[in-house]
Order: sequence, then C-alpha cells, then structure tokens
Amino acid sequence: MAPPYFSNSSLNDDNNLVVILGHGQLARMMYLESTQLGLNIIAVNANTRECVNPVDKTVLNITLDEAFDDAAVITSEFEHLPLDLLAKAELSGKFLPNAKAIHAGADRIVEKKLLDSVNVRHCQNVIVNGLSDLDKASETLGERIILKTSRDGYDGYGQWRIFSPQDLVDVKSQLNEHNFEKMPLVAERCINFERELSLVGVTDKNGNHKFYPLTENHHADGQLVLSLAPAPRVTLELEQQAQDIYKKISEQLDYCGVLAIEFFQLKDQLIVNEIAPRVHNSGHWTQQGFGHQSV
Repeated sequence: MAPPYFSNSSLNDDNNLVVILGHGQLARMMYLESTQLGLNIIAVNANTRECVNPVDKTVLNITLDEAFDDAAVITSEFEHLPLDLLAKAELSGKFLPNAKAIHAGADRIVEKKLLDSVNVRHCQNVIVNGLSDLDKASETLGERIILKTSRDGYDGYGQWRIFSPQDLVDVKSQLNEHNFEKMPLVAERCINFERELSLVGVTDKNGNHKFYPLTENHHADGQLVLSLAPAPRVTLELEQQAQDIYKKISEQLDYCGVLAIEFFQLKDQLIVNEIAPRVHNSGHWTQQGFGHQSV
C-alpha cells in the first residue's frame, strides 16, 4: 500500500495531516476511517520514533520533527507514551487532547485525584506504597480487593485479585521484590456492580460535546469480548448522568477530542471505573453504526 503523503510540500499545501502517536490497531482504524474524510494520516512508532504507514507499518521518508512541523494536529492512540515524546508533542501546540489528559488516563493515582477534584464517584481505594500498606488496604476496604499497578496496566494486565486472607498472603509474596517507589499500586474495593457501561463522546475546541449512546460491555479474562450498542435497559436519566460526568471531567481537563469513560452501574447510579483519553475499543461499533458526520 503506497502511502499518499511522501511529498512534504503537499502536506503543507493541504494542511490536512494528522499525526498519531502510536502505531497499533487504533491508529489503523483511525487511518481507514479518516482517509474517507480527505485526511492524511501517519502514525509514529513511540519506541523508535519512526513515522510509519498505520496499516502496513512501512517506514516513511519523513522525520518526526518534519511530521510535527507539517501536522495540522497531533493526537494519540494510547496513553502510555514515553514522557519525552509526550512533552515534545505538547510543546508543538498541536497536541489534542493535551498532556494533562494523557497523564490522567495513564496513571490511576492521577486519575483518581482528577475524579475527586470534580466530585465524581469512583471505587473506594487505598494507594499502596509498600507491602505494609496492603494490610492497611485490607482493613480499610474489606476482604475483596482488586490490586492494580498505577501505570502501564490494561486489559486485565497488572492486576491481582485478593478475595481471601490466603490471597493476601500469596500476593504479598509475589510482590516481595516489587519496586513500589518506581511503581505504586492502587487497591480498590471490589464492588458487586450490575454491569459495565461506557460512554464515548467528543468535545471540540469550543467545549461543545456530542455523545454516542451508552454501550454495555462484556469481558473475559479482563478483555472486552462483546459490546451491545445502544445498551439495553438504559433510561434517559442514566444517559444524562453519564453525560454530566463526562462534561465535568472534560471541562476540568480542558479537553478536546474523543474521550471514553467506563462506568460500573449500581441500580440507578454510575461509578467511574476509568477514563480513556482517546478512541476506545467499546466504540469500534461506531465505524459501521454511524455515518461520517461533522461534530
């Protein structure tokens, strides 16, 4: 597949280049959809800093600096970016969403502080900075705990389930050599929620919001296997509650772009599980479920 953006001059003329940090499946999906809108899309291998075709991963004859200079906008397909690359993107003045939003999505501790700052409910938790804190977490949160790395965890990775005193002993043994200073952990109370819902929305530079319907998610081994959209048995009040939470978070982050929020539903209440400052796997259905519309 010959990428349509080898000529730097044409990029400057068109001013329609979008640079995506990361070159995985989400960058590929964004490429396939965005080219129908007349956009030029290139991806960046966050490890090598090479610019590549998002579909076949061909290395392009354009440097990262040139891509940033020519880009109309720079965005990201995932949160776990090297800090120097994130800083470079932020300094360009073209990075959307901003670095503050990416940090909130990448670090559970930062994320929970964000949710507290806007008075949004989330799972009761204890920050674990050492093995002794695990005992305190058990006393505070009860016997059923989900222990998570504060960073670099996704799709069930970087998690431990502590559902009994023996589980606590076993997990402490596994973490005996863990560097808590480098990677603090977050212990969350395991709650008996009815289902997981997610909201995918988009916010423009003027703070206007548009939303897809709430989606019901089903997982296996910590990974999403099925999304039902629109989610069944959703009231207008529940949709409004989700959208109000979205607005609080996006306004606090001065957000621009696509934002996904995962919720646990307990009767008529939504509790935030986590946020994703990017396109999200629970929104894949929108590629076939909706046409291309300006927001």
